[in-house]
Amino acid sequence: MMGIRTSCILALLLLTFCSDDDEKFITLLDDDFDNSPGWQYVSTANHVGALDAVEFSSPSHSLKITALDTQANGFSFWSQNLTSANFPDGAQLVLKAKIKTQDVTGEGVFVALRCDSNTTVLSFETSQGTTSINGSHDFKEYTVGMNAIPSGTTNLYVFLIMSGTSTGSAYFDDVSLVYKK
Repeated sequence: MMGIRTSCILALLLLTFCSDDDEKFITLLDDDFDNSPGWQYVSTANHVGALDAVEFSSPSHSLKITALDTQANGFSFWSQNLTSANFPDGAQLVLKAKIKTQDVTGEGVFVALRCDSNTTVLSFETSQGTTSINGSHDFKEYTVGMNAIPSGTTNLYVFLIMSGTSTGSAYFDDVSLVYKK
């Protein structure tokens, strides 16, 4: 029987692979958000991040951001840091997330991918400015892609973001990455 420590180590090693030889589907750590151990919440706006057990696309939780009021220069996000060792240089990435919004106004919410070296940001791709995610709607899948993981990438970050200019609530669920060699 595996102990909790072994289970955690295996979970941190992450990634469930399936699909064909050219395309790999990667499930991010705790994509059902039962206790969100791989996800971190950061806010520079008057927003609150929470694990939500009421609204979700698939059982039994989602990650939620609620704006208490607007702040012109702020934002808030849930993020997960993945080691680049799991992804070959040059691989094409697609981040997928199901998002539900309730009364979201302003710039809204978006998803993003970032690749870093040990010293600098190498690439940043976002749905901001290209896909409007606001208003009120049930869970719908949104994507953002990266044509190629830059050489020298040591960390890959996934972001689920709400602009500080936004009001309302957003729920994020079923977050995954797909990469092609």
